[in-house]
Amino acid sequence: ARCSDRAYASTVDQLLALGHAYRDFGGATNWRDASDAEVRPLLNDGVPHAVRFRVPRPDHPVPHVVEDAVRDLRWADVRRTLREDFVLVRRDGAPLYALCAVCGLCGI
Repeated sequence: ARCSDRAYASTVDQLLALGHAYRDFGGATNWRDASDAEVRPLLNDGVPHAVRFRVPRPDHPVPHVVEDAVRDLRWADVRRTLREDFVLVRRDGAPLYALCAVCGLCGI
Protein backbone atom coordinates (compact mmCIF):
# COMPACT_ATOMS: atom_id res chain seq x y z
CA ALA A 1 0.00 0.00 0.00
CA ARG A 2 1.21 3.47 -0.85
CA CYS A 3 1.44 6.10 1.85
CA SER A 4 -0.60 9.21 1.30
CA ASP A 5 1.03 12.48 0.32
CA ARG A 6 -0.20 13.80 3.68
CA ALA A 7 1.85 11.15 5.49
CA TYR A 8 4.96 12.14 3.55
CA ALA A 9 4.35 15.81 4.16
CA SER A 10 3.86 15.21 7.87
CA THR A 11 7.09 13.22 8.09
CA VAL A 12 9.02 15.88 6.15
CA ASP A 13 7.57 18.62 8.38
CA GLN A 14 8.76 16.72 11.46
CA LEU A 15 12.26 16.23 10.02
CA LEU A 16 12.46 19.94 9.14
CA ALA A 17 11.19 21.03 12.56
CA LEU A 18 13.73 18.83 14.33
CA GLY A 19 16.60 20.05 12.15
CA HIS A 20 17.15 16.62 10.57
CA ALA A 21 16.34 17.98 7.09
CA TYR A 22 16.56 21.29 5.25
CA ARG A 23 15.23 22.98 2.14
CA ASP A 24 17.61 23.22 -0.83
CA PHE A 25 16.76 25.91 -3.38
CA GLY A 26 19.76 25.06 -5.57
CA GLY A 27 22.32 27.44 -7.01
CA ALA A 28 25.70 28.22 -5.50
CA THR A 29 24.34 28.71 -1.96
CA ASN A 30 24.98 26.03 0.65
CA TRP A 31 21.44 25.76 2.03
CA ARG A 32 22.41 23.28 4.77
CA ASP A 33 23.19 26.07 7.21
CA ALA A 34 20.88 28.76 5.81
CA SER A 35 19.02 30.88 8.34
CA ASP A 36 15.26 31.23 8.52
CA ALA A 37 15.73 34.82 7.33
CA GLU A 38 17.29 33.49 4.11
CA VAL A 39 14.76 30.69 3.56
CA ARG A 40 11.46 32.35 4.55
CA PRO A 41 11.28 34.91 1.65
CA LEU A 42 11.86 32.13 -0.88
CA LEU A 43 9.14 30.00 0.70
CA ASN A 44 6.75 32.96 0.73
CA ASP A 45 7.46 33.52 -2.99
CA GLY A 46 6.77 29.84 -3.75
CA VAL A 47 10.27 29.12 -5.06
CA PRO A 48 10.57 25.37 -5.81
CA HIS A 49 12.98 23.49 -3.57
CA ALA A 50 14.13 20.01 -2.71
CA VAL A 51 14.23 18.68 0.84
CA ARG A 52 17.47 17.01 1.90
CA PHE A 53 18.22 14.82 4.89
CA ARG A 54 20.93 16.39 7.06
CA VAL A 55 23.58 13.65 7.31
CA PRO A 56 25.81 14.07 10.38
CA ARG A 57 29.31 15.22 9.44
CA PRO A 58 32.37 13.12 10.37
CA ASP A 59 33.52 15.83 12.80
CA HIS A 60 30.18 15.81 14.66
CA PRO A 61 30.98 15.27 18.37
CA VAL A 62 28.33 12.62 18.99
CA PRO A 63 28.32 9.44 16.92
CA HIS A 64 25.01 8.76 15.21
CA VAL A 65 24.40 5.04 15.33
CA VAL A 66 21.51 3.05 13.96
CA GLU A 67 20.17 -0.37 14.85
CA ASP A 68 19.96 -2.57 11.78
CA ALA A 69 17.35 -5.28 12.33
CA VAL A 70 17.95 -6.72 8.86
CA ARG A 71 21.66 -7.28 9.45
CA ASP A 72 21.47 -9.02 12.80
CA LEU A 73 21.11 -5.93 15.04
CA ARG A 74 24.54 -4.50 14.24
CA TRP A 75 25.29 -0.86 14.84
CA ALA A 76 26.93 1.48 12.35
CA ASP A 77 28.22 4.99 12.72
CA VAL A 78 26.51 6.80 9.83
CA ARG A 79 29.08 9.60 9.96
CA ARG A 80 31.51 7.26 8.22
CA THR A 81 29.19 5.62 5.70
CA LEU A 82 27.12 8.50 4.31
CA ARG A 83 29.05 11.15 2.42
CA GLU A 84 26.44 13.72 1.45
CA ASP A 85 23.00 14.97 2.34
CA PHE A 86 20.56 12.97 0.24
CA VAL A 87 17.33 14.20 -1.31
CA LEU A 88 14.04 13.12 0.31
CA VAL A 89 11.69 15.25 -1.81
CA ARG A 90 12.32 16.55 -5.34
CA ARG A 91 11.86 20.19 -6.35
CA ASP A 92 8.50 19.25 -7.89
CA GLY A 93 7.31 17.91 -4.51
CA ALA A 94 7.60 14.22 -5.39
CA PRO A 95 8.93 12.09 -2.51
CA LEU A 96 11.87 9.82 -3.35
CA TYR A 97 12.43 6.20 -2.43
CA ALA A 98 14.58 7.06 0.61
CA LEU A 99 11.52 8.65 2.21
CA CYS A 100 8.83 6.36 0.80
CA ALA A 101 10.52 3.17 1.91
CA VAL A 102 10.93 4.35 5.50
CA CYS A 103 7.34 5.61 5.67
CA GLY A 104 6.12 2.31 4.29
CA LEU A 105 8.21 0.19 6.67
CA CYS A 106 7.23 2.22 9.69
CA GLY A 107 3.55 2.25 8.80
CA ILE A 108 3.41 6.02 8.59
